[in-house]
Amino acid sequence: MSEPVYQRWDVSQRRQHQFLMVCCFVLIFTGLPLRFAHQRGVAEAVGVIGGATVAGVLHRIAAAGLIWSAIWHVLYLLRRRRRRNLSTSMVPRVKDLLDARDTLVWLVRDEAPHPLYDRYNFIEKFEYWAMMWGTVIMIITGLVLWFPVAAARWVDGLGLQLAKVIHGYEAVLAAVSILLWHMYHAHLRADVFPMNWMWLTGSLTATEMRHHHPLELERLEQAAAAADEAPPTPAPEDTEHGSPSPQAEADSPTGGGAAPAPGGVQPPPEPGLDAGPGGAGGQAGEPAGSTDSEGGHA
Repeated sequence: MSEPVYQRWDVSQRRQHQFLMVCCFVLIFTGLPLRFAHQRGVAEAVGVIGGATVAGVLHRIAAAGLIWSAIWHVLYLLRRRRRRNLSTSMVPRVKDLLDARDTLVWLVRDEAPHPLYDRYNFIEKFEYWAMMWGTVIMIITGLVLWFPVAAARWVDGLGLQLAKVIHGYEAVLAAVSILLWHMYHAHLRADVFPMNWMWLTGSLTATEMRHHHPLELERLEQAAAAADEAPPTPAPEDTEHGSPSPQAEADSPTGGGAAPAPGGVQPPPEPGLDAGPGGAGGQAGEPAGSTDSEGGHA
């Protein structure tokens, strides 16, 4: 019997994460050369993609993509809320502070136990909310720099200069966070190398779940066991003929046919705010995420 596979991100979450990833990489590799244009070798590097003018155009296209990515994610969360299946699994809790403390202890003491993580751990949640906050800052300051004449109606010259400074430093912080922290944590660590495939498949095996998200796996296994032990619910009867109605059979999970075979892909648990890049991925869960969002944006 094959190992169970647990679907953690739906198609929309994966597409959000992938789209955000492309936008972020284009923004980083076209924006940082403009930010450090005075440094040696930068002009030659920008020349590879056609010069500063082309880099500026690509940067603005990717910026528009980032804005759409944020709107897409918010609409996704609102739709989940309207359907009453929006999870709070990406919301920080006291347990995250305790897990951060226990992780530090585990890193310096060999005999200390490793903390058990739920659907998203404290790193993934931090990445998701940092991505959300950073996206808001980059969009606001970026629009001020993109449309300075229109922005001058609300901000003065000092405000324009502050927007330039904040945009530049936030860009450096975002690049370091994505290229070093997120890439290492989500893909380059020894226990996930060469990458965590969840950003492509949306799923993890039971072994991966037991290693990265043992509390979530325990909850899912308990729910599955309880469902197996529960007596079957009798189908509503046709009041005229005293037999199950065709509509009842159509509404059944198997459509009135045979029960699904054991094993295979398990149904996705309740979606959360993840992320994405952002969130954090799905080792990570966002939106990355962090971790059901795609980035978030984890």
